[in-house]
Amino acid sequence: MNPIIMTSVTPGLYRGPRPQNGLLQIQSLGFKTIINLESDIYELFHDDIYEQEQPLDFGLRPFRYRMSDWAVPDPDVTRQIIKCIETENAAGN
Repeated sequence: MNPIIMTSVTPGLYRGPRPQNGLLQIQSLGFKTIINLESDIYELFHDDIYEQEQPLDFGLRPFRYRMSDWAVPDPDVTRQIIKCIETENAAGN
């Protein structure tokens, strides 16, 4: 099993690539929430892990915010992401 390379952004918040070994690996590390920021174009070139595995089947709460790799993030979307993170942290997820 390949290790997941991730970076701590703040206590309890990590950033990293999609898991190569599936969602069971994410669950086994104690994560409870996944926030996917990939753009639609990413799915044209890569198999979508969520077509094979459903996060809810692993007790993971999934959120999706489509963001471009090349453009400045939309301030409204950025606020939604921050609110999602704050809500999940407050709930202990």
